[in-house]
Amino acid sequence: MDKNISFNSVITTSVFALSFLLIGIPLWWKTTEVYRYPIPYEECQSLLSETIRHTIPVKLVIEDRTVQQGLLWEELLNYFDEKNKEYSQPVITFDWSMSSTSEEEQELIQKYQNIADLDLALYLNDKTSGSATLQKKEYGQPEIIILNKNYSKDPKFTVGRGRHGYIVNNEGFKQLAQSIDILARKITQVNRLQKLYTPASSYGGDKKPDKDRMRYLRSSKKFDMTFSLIVPEPQVLEAHWDIENAVNSYLKDVLKELELISTVNVKSQVLYMTSLPISTRSSMGDNGEEFILHSDHLPSLINPIEAKLGSDTSVHPNLNFVLYIPTREQAPLQIYDNKGKPLPSNAFLLPQWGGFMIYNCYVPANASLPHPILLDSHAFMEIFLSQFRLLLGLAETDELSTDTFQVLSGPVIRNWEMDFLLRKNAQEQLSASISSLSSLSQLLQTIGNIVIRDDVGQKIHFALSSSKQSLKLLAQGDLLGGFLTAQSAFIYSDEAFFDPSLLALLYFPEDQKYAIYIPLFLPISLPVITSMSHLWKYWRHVHSKDKSKVD
Repeated sequence: MDKNISFNSVITTSVFALSFLLIGIPLWWKTTEVYRYPIPYEECQSLLSETIRHTIPVKLVIEDRTVQQGLLWEELLNYFDEKNKEYSQPVITFDWSMSSTSEEEQELIQKYQNIADLDLALYLNDKTSGSATLQKKEYGQPEIIILNKNYSKDPKFTVGRGRHGYIVNNEGFKQLAQSIDILARKITQVNRLQKLYTPASSYGGDKKPDKDRMRYLRSSKKFDMTFSLIVPEPQVLEAHWDIENAVNSYLKDVLKELELISTVNVKSQVLYMTSLPISTRSSMGDNGEEFILHSDHLPSLINPIEAKLGSDTSVHPNLNFVLYIPTREQAPLQIYDNKGKPLPSNAFLLPQWGGFMIYNCYVPANASLPHPILLDSHAFMEIFLSQFRLLLGLAETDELSTDTFQVLSGPVIRNWEMDFLLRKNAQEQLSASISSLSSLSQLLQTIGNIVIRDDVGQKIHFALSSSKQSLKLLAQGDLLGGFLTAQSAFIYSDEAFFDPSLLALLYFPEDQKYAIYIPLFLPISLPVITSMSHLWKYWRHVHSKDKSKVD
């Protein structure tokens, strides 16, 4: 055996085998492993058990001197202790504070003998920097003013333009506490917040469909708004619309307020020679002969023009507002509802898509063609604005008004409605972010060969911390801070979830690795195995030789 295997050969073979086992294989293992940024999987999953809590600071200002604040405060606390036992998600609680009217507030109340004028003065103060005693109302901080029963003949409850509500008091402490609850829930839209809420555990469509839930546009940092004028017969009608001035007059202030929630890119276009397959029948209406378009046929009007609206030219969600001028053979064209009644607006709304309005133009029989006409901006912008409110998720103010409850006319989006949008979007974005984080962490735990780059891992960490911070701020009553952190969590969790790098090795089967590495390692492994066999025989021979010498 010594003649066949020299000592130098043994050393060389041993070094080669050890280098292969101790250096080669670990180096190969390290250089071929899938890089995975450390992810807090348990923290992401634990977010599913978190409950969104809205704490709403509400200030009560007592003008009615017959109200004893101590008794009212005690009755208020007792009433809401019973009320808070009714558990529903999201959890909404009121943080009450109470004070008498200041001298400046009392002067304003005495100066204006009706609630509409008083509210206008307070609303204008909120738009400015406020004064020493009349402080500017921050986001999510409504104020309820309790007036004496002889102040005005207005309804019992009034919701103003800003963040003020008014109660004309003519009842006892227990009934007044209930009235405060009714008005506070109306201003903050508690029932609607709970109705539109989707828990993270069921986010994605498991909740029962609802008309209001399906109608509004989902939260997005940016979206487009496209105004389209369709003129099927430009040779007959030369239509002009001053859409730029119309947008500046009706939408500029609205879009400026919405910049906190979403950035809106407004576009407009005119489509000529684009006719719609409208199935109508002629009938005699209040204004003479008209062509009737039944509501059952409305959905079929959108498909022929969908490709021409240019919605696919942007990656952002798009709202379309279409103004259609009927052909001369089908004018005037009137939409009728399911009950056989004409719609005064002559328009309809499509959930998460936009609005459609039919604009009838009269062309005299002896007019020279094409007949020029300037479209009334007020007529169609009023309709589009009301549809825009519904697409944002706001309720119609007519639904709130009753014999004892009035909503004062004001801007397109009132301040208390802006607070509602912030809360609605915050809870929606939080649910989406938590759902994305939990789903992504579960996916990354299940499939071990997905690469997690540093930037993706950092987005997950930032979305996780932002979600926790948002839950904390909303529970503390900081609406603006809670919304902004929820928005950040939503953006980063969405970017992490849809990052293309996560799909690089997702569909690479494990057994395919053998087809790649066997041709590489087999030619190297066979000499190593043979050498190890010779080394084993050599050391056995040396061991037996030493043992025989001992014997």
